[in-house]
Amino acid sequence: MDEKEKNNYDIDTIAPWKLHGHTPAGRNSGLAGAGEKHGVEAYTIRAETVWEVVRASLHRNTGRLSLQRLAYYLSGLAPHTDVGSLTVLFADKRGLQARHPDTGEWQYLEPREGCAVINIGDSLRFMSQKNFQSALHRVIPTPGTTIHDRFSCAYFLRPELDAEFDAEGQHWKSIDWHLRKYKSYRSGQTGKTE
Repeated sequence: MDEKEKNNYDIDTIAPWKLHGHTPAGRNSGLAGAGEKHGVEAYTIRAETVWEVVRASLHRNTGRLSLQRLAYYLSGLAPHTDVGSLTVLFADKRGLQARHPDTGEWQYLEPREGCAVINIGDSLRFMSQKNFQSALHRVIPTPGTTIHDRFSCAYFLRPELDAEFDAEGQHWKSIDWHLRKYKSYRSGQTGKTE
């Protein structure tokens, strides 16, 4: 399918609150300050193409799929809080950092085999009246080390689209909060949104 036809299935056209569908390459913002548009769309691949990605990694591919390899060299993710309730993250190498809420310093979260990082998202922060806090985090290469492949698997839990909560005196439906957050992320205004 060519790009023009794929754009008929643009995620923002068919259902902007969903995470599946076609997202044109380069639309999401990349690592803050990098000045490039290469966000997380490289990690969003259709289930039926997983085998193609694996197959391509086993031998040299000269077809269109080889272009996907360009997105393989992402330099990280800009500082942000997750939009949903909880995120369950498995990672095999160092790179994830969280900002300490008191000192403001960035600290690496060391991956442990067989363990997951459980991250509180904005929706749970609001629905708990801030009894839980969402952590500002980012992914960056480890300074002074050779860049190795780093793979992670994230599972995002989100409230129902019509769930309601109060954020700093403003009433929100879950879907409206998510759309606002996605819009700020795509524009490069990442970070914690109150």
